[in-house]
Amino acid sequence: QLFVETTTRRVRQRGHLPPDTFGIGTMLSGDGAVCINGQRAGTDTLIAVHAAELDACTPARCTLAGLVIDAELLRNAAACAPELSRVLQAGSLLAIKAPEPALAPFRALLMSAVEAALHGPVDLHDPVALRRLRDDLLLHLVDAMAGAERADEVHRADARKRVVDSACELMLADPDAPPTLLEVCNRVGASPRKLG
Repeated sequence: QLFVETTTRRVRQRGHLPPDTFGIGTMLSGDGAVCINGQRAGTDTLIAVHAAELDACTPARCTLAGLVIDAELLRNAAACAPELSRVLQAGSLLAIKAPEPALAPFRALLMSAVEAALHGPVDLHDPVALRRLRDDLLLHLVDAMAGAERADEVHRADARKRVVDSACELMLADPDAPPTLLEVCNRVGASPRKLG
């Protein structure tokens, strides 16, 4: 699945990735960073989430693009980049800063694939054309990921989400007297950076 999403204001969205899939996204533009399961990412970052609940907060005037792909298909494509095997693990949340020369071709192909799906010229009923498009996207994605420097450690998406959810519950429990950030951090056992 390919997706492009544009928002005009800050938006919080929740959802689930199907089992045995990776969601790969990148922010094309926005007034600030996008935050997915507590992990911040800018326009120079790829976010890869494996089969997890998603809790995403987008900045104003944000455009996100990406794909949801079968995990085994991505792992097979990444066989040419063995350094990726350790990061393409079940339950992982990965933010990687990709060099522009590697990220730009992936983004361009992604956007041209979306355009083709909406307006042609790719025949969506032609299995050969679809396979070629899929393989091209995979190769550009693996190239961008393999050439990237990890922005942060790989986190267990479910564990990170539990901390963020706990912090949200604390802040929303008493709207008339919300706790301070320090109180929230102390109660959930996380630094402000981890909650940001």
